[in-house]
Amino acid sequence: MTCLVAVEFEVIYALSHPGRARLHAFGLFGGSNGFWRTDLMRETKFRKAMLTEDIDSLMHIIEARYKIVVDPRLISRELAPQSLTGLWHQRMRWAQGWLQVSLRHLRYGLFSSKLTLRQKLGFLHLLD
Repeated sequence: MTCLVAVEFEVIYALSHPGRARLHAFGLFGGSNGFWRTDLMRETKFRKAMLTEDIDSLMHIIEARYKIVVDPRLISRELAPQSLTGLWHQRMRWAQGWLQVSLRHLRYGLFSSKLTLRQKLGFLHLLD
């Protein structure tokens, strides 16, 4: 299980995030692959009702046109679930959380006057 999650995270954090940042002109922060400036964290705040509060805050950051920098040198040391059932429950929560974030932010992102067409396409790709 640990090897499976390690490979998955390597693909996500070493390939997908930097590629997405380059393609869509915004970075992506997701839980264990970055760090926050304290003042921005205070401004954004995590919403307790969101299942993926880090992704919800990410959307606020993108909508406010702050810059998210992808640093491929950061290494995620997140522990893998210990069983296939644990992995399933984690991923179901993540899927529900992404749906929750999509329902909350997709309309704003697509119709925002602050985002470029390139960023709107990235928003759509990320949240569809």
